Amino acid sequence: MSEVKYMSAENYGDGMGQQIQRRISIWAYCKLNDIKYVHNPIESLQHNYSNDEEFENKADNFFNLGEGELGRGDVDESQITTKLCMNDYFDENGVDLYDKVRDEFREKYFNTEKPKLVFDENKKNVAVHVRRGDIIGKKHRFKKRGNEDEYFISAMENIRDNSDEECKFYVYTQTRTTKQGKMRRASSSVFDNFRDLDMDVELVVNGCPFSDIHHIMMSDVIVMSKSAFSYVPALFSDAHVIYNKFWNEPKSYWEIKEA
Repeated sequence: MSEVKYMSAENYGDGMGQQIQRRISIWAYCKLNDIKYVHNPIESLQHNYSNDEEFENKADNFFNLGEGELGRGDVDESQITTKLCMNDYFDENGVDLYDKVRDEFREKYFNTEKPKLVFDENKKNVAVHVRRGDIIGKKHRFKKRGNEDEYFISAMENIRDNSDEECKFYVYTQTRTTKQGKMRRASSSVFDNFRDLDMDVELVVNGCPFSDIHHIMMSDVIVMSKSAFSYVPALFSDAHVIYNKFWNEPKSYWEIKEA
């Protein structure tokens, strides 16, 4: 791609984590290969359960990837190479390459207002992303994109048993999804396995997605789901990351926990 001077992301409908992850992969690729990144704001996001008319704008402002970058109106469209993502580049050359642009990303990220952290300052704060809303139900097309409760509980127990600090676990999850344009909500009883644990566990169910992502990023330990929603904050976090293999590859120093 040596002839490419400008690169931008396609607008492709999906959830916030996936759309941001695609843009981040293109942005990072441009920074690493002396290509001008052209920011294309998100036009449409799935999972806008509150029907917030500003949801897309809020997402764009929250990550702030376009700060200091060219916009679509700044460059002749014919000169811009548009990509869905550049994930393959990082899969082939190493996801650790994101570390080279980590500081620049975090500078952009913290230049816009972020939710107040509600962690316990006296404990090791562990963020556990349990993907549920869009994979509840055996026939759902995302069924293979989740992990059973036992996977997360095992990870939590291992963290507790091997930590020299008292741990508090925050389980970020969801009961809501949409099917054929209609809102569906699973019973909160699907999280009883976490409520029954003899650990300090706080369930955050159907919380603000921006707050959830920020808390995941700022935690001491991240237990990921097979989801860009936790993959994106893990890429730029200082946390110890526990990863289960899925379509996005891990950094070399992340802890791998097989399902």
